[in-house]
Amino acid sequence: MIQAAQSIRNKGWLLWASGLVLLLVISPLVVSEFWIYMLTDIMAYCIFALGYNIVLGYGGMMPFGHAGFYGAGAYFLALALIMVRMPFWAALVLAPLFSTFLAAIIGFFSVRRRAFYLAILTLAFGQLIWSVILKWYSLTGGENGITGIPLPDVISTPGNLYFFTLAIAGGCVYVIYKIIDSPFGRVLQAMRENPQRMEFTGVNLDQHRLIAFVISAFFAGLGGTMHAVVTRCVFPDLADWAKSGEVVITCMLGGMNTFFGPVIGVAVLFFMHTILGRFTAYWAWILGVLFILLVLFLPDGIMGYIQQSRIASWFQQRESESRT
Repeated sequence: MIQAAQSIRNKGWLLWASGLVLLLVISPLVVSEFWIYMLTDIMAYCIFALGYNIVLGYGGMMPFGHAGFYGAGAYFLALALIMVRMPFWAALVLAPLFSTFLAAIIGFFSVRRRAFYLAILTLAFGQLIWSVILKWYSLTGGENGITGIPLPDVISTPGNLYFFTLAIAGGCVYVIYKIIDSPFGRVLQAMRENPQRMEFTGVNLDQHRLIAFVISAFFAGLGGTMHAVVTRCVFPDLADWAKSGEVVITCMLGGMNTFFGPVIGVAVLFFMHTILGRFTAYWAWILGVLFILLVLFLPDGIMGYIQQSRIASWFQQRESESRT
């Protein structure tokens, strides 16, 4: 029974992954340059959301300062390229590592806290990063941000940048999936369900939480780095608390207990911001109402509902037919 359930989940994951990859590969052939840019930015943000869901959906934690790591990665890339004149590929590698370094320090003090206290402490650290970015005008430009981030010629065109971002995002999806599917990921999920029982078995809860926190911050930093690459500019709001709340909403909207849930949440958020924003200035109100309805009637999110409805039943039927 367990093997059958695992087979169903694997087939479902492969179906979604194959369909998503096919859609993304053919999209530049059928959409305008504006939508190529939007899809590129969406993929960059998906790295952030999938990484954050490691601690939220699978780790059972809700740190509320991950935008600090997102913004730190973006600003490190911009400053390294413009002020230090660092080679692009070196800056691309070092930027998320800088966010990881900050997360190791912040996580050391934060992961020992639980629930509300973890959220507040990480929020305070995140706002500290935002404050440094905003107030250190001589370095970061303050409210004016940094614009004109240079890119190498090989990814300077919209199409090349799109496929470059797709390759980075695809690699991140694979790595995050392997982390979640590893023994470490299963321990993390068991800690989410019953931390007391896992502690009784000898699992070091704080150590596992810290590792998950640091891994999550790496992908947050990489997401911010790719956002800076796509938009070629950075501003302080990338590290603001509202950005941290935004990534929480995307995970819960899509389904934080599913792997591709954050991707669906990001797509819905960008769609509402881009499409509804053209017709009304109150698109955020509509998003708020939608979020309330989902919490009340679809607590598992959009992807959670899909997996529990007809598609899941279809896989179960096919599995039973193949066994007979």
